[in-house]
Amino acid sequence: MCEIPNDAGRRESKGNLVGVTNVRLGYVNGRDAAPWLMVGTQFRWVYGLDWSGTIQHEVMHYYYGIQDAVYADLDGDGKDEGAIALEYFYPSVWDDGVENRGGSAGGPGFTNVELYASDDAAPLIIYGTKQNVVRSYTYPGEGRPVEQWVTNVGGEVHDMRCGRFHDDVGDEIILGTSGFHAWSLGVDGTPRFRASIGDRVLQVRATRDGYLALADHGLVVGLDTDGTESGRWRFPALVAGAAVSAGPNPVVVLTDGTVLRRVES
Repeated sequence: MCEIPNDAGRRESKGNLVGVTNVRLGYVNGRDAAPWLMVGTQFRWVYGLDWSGTIQHEVMHYYYGIQDAVYADLDGDGKDEGAIALEYFYPSVWDDGVENRGGSAGGPGFTNVELYASDDAAPLIIYGTKQNVVRSYTYPGEGRPVEQWVTNVGGEVHDMRCGRFHDDVGDEIILGTSGFHAWSLGVDGTPRFRASIGDRVLQVRATRDGYLALADHGLVVGLDTDGTESGRWRFPALVAGAAVSAGPNPVVVLTDGTVLRRVES
C-alpha cells in the first residue's frame, strides 16, 4: 500500500475531482526495465511508483485535476511518455519526469485522452473536451505538443474510445456527448456518423455487430455500424456500464445492482 501525499503543499481546493483519479502502467525507463505505476490525482500531481509501492517521482502539472492519462512511446525514444488530460487549460505531456505543455488553444477542459498508433505515422494523441470539440496532437519530443486537427461534436465529450472495432469499418474514434449524440469519427477527425440518442450519452461501447450508446436516465440505444438505430431500451435505474464480449449478447449493469443480458429474439 502507498499513501499518496496529502500535505498542505500539495493540497488545493481547485477542480472537481476527488483523491486518486487514475492509475496507468508506464514503461517510462524503457521496455527493458520494470514499468512504473503512474498515478494521477485531483491536485494535478503525477506520481511514479515502483512495484514495491515506493514513490520514485512526483511532478505537478498545469492546470487543475488529472481527468485521464495514457502512457506510450510518443516520440520514438524507446521510453513511454504520458499524455495527460487535465480538467482545464493545456494539453500536457509527461516526458522523463518533466511536464511539456502547449497547443494553440488554452482552456479546452479535457475529459478523456486516447492514443492512435499506426506503423507509418507518429502516434496521435486524441483529447475529448468540455468545450464541444475533439482535439488531436502529436508529440515530437522535448517540446510542445503539436496540434493536428479539431472536430466540433456539439457537446461535452463524456466517453471516447479509439480502435478497430469492426474490420469493415477500420480504425475509428467512438464517443458520446452531452449534446445527446453518439459519434464515430475517422482517425483524421472526419465524422463518419452522428446518431441522435435523445439524452446525454455517458458511454459508448462497440459490440460484435455495432455499438451501444449508454445514456442518462436508464436509456440504452443500439446502433448498427453505420449509425442506424437498431433498438432502444429504457431501464428503471441508471446504467452503470456494459460488458461486451465476442458474442451477440452484451450485458448491461444498472446502478441498483441489476445485471441484464440481451437475448436474441
